[in-house]
Amino acid sequence: MATGKETDVSANNEAIVSFRATPDASRFALLISTPTKIGDLYWLDKASGTRKQLTHVNEELFSKLNLSEPEEIWYTSFDGKKVQTWVQKPPDFDPAKKYPLILNIHGGPHAAYGWVFDHEFQFMAAKGYVVLYPNPRGSTTYGQDFGNIIQYHYPGDDYKDLMAGVDAILKRGYIDSTRLGVTGGSGGGVLTNWIVGHTNRFAAAESFPSMFASRIARRSASSRSRLSGTTQPSTSASRPAAMSALAAPARPLDFKVPRSFAANWPGAAASRTEAPNLAAFSRSARAARTSS
Repeated sequence: MATGKETDVSANNEAIVSFRATPDASRFALLISTPTKIGDLYWLDKASGTRKQLTHVNEELFSKLNLSEPEEIWYTSFDGKKVQTWVQKPPDFDPAKKYPLILNIHGGPHAAYGWVFDHEFQFMAAKGYVVLYPNPRGSTTYGQDFGNIIQYHYPGDDYKDLMAGVDAILKRGYIDSTRLGVTGGSGGGVLTNWIVGHTNRFAAAESFPSMFASRIARRSASSRSRLSGTTQPSTSASRPAAMSALAAPARPLDFKVPRSFAANWPGAAASRTEAPNLAAFSRSARAARTSS
């Protein structure tokens, strides 16, 4: 007799992206993704718990790439809440060296990062960056209270969660605190804008809209593009270029955010008249200088 009790299908560091069951729910076809595999089909037998991999779609391509597994970290935020994050490190990572950091903020804001493949993080890591991608309050998968706590307070304490994550990784000693970058799309773009209105710790920042963003988010994104002097949002392929100055400190960014940005952005400190350097790149990854 069915009891309705939940049973974990997998305890591995992976995500079951989708599935289909036989009519009697005795066997399942699973599409599974990991941080180093885009996705393959598996056949799972419920009774025995055994599963068989049916496809190896990207095996030939991935055999030629040096992909790295992210490190999972839980850190404590300002009010004691535990926040889950992942750290994507460059191949051949050396903890004795200093690396530039990119804080990558997910959209939504009711969404979440997880144990899935993300070409963006792998690409940035391959270019020599450490990528920090946390799930601050407002993210899904951690319960209703954690997700809804930002209602009427967004952005707000989620910003503090993100800064606590940056502080946590800085304590590990392998990040160059003078080469910090931040980026995000849709809700992550809103938080990126919020960040540059509240702190000068980041040497480069880029907010961008999502193809699937809501109309409000699109309006916010287009307003940000006008402020930064660009006419087109950048793609994931061009975003690492926006952080190039972090890996080349000899060529510092000289972009300035208009005074109206910091003065009018909700919640910005009244005394702040200039946000940190903001590099916004078009699809061709060319920078447009903004006027103050």
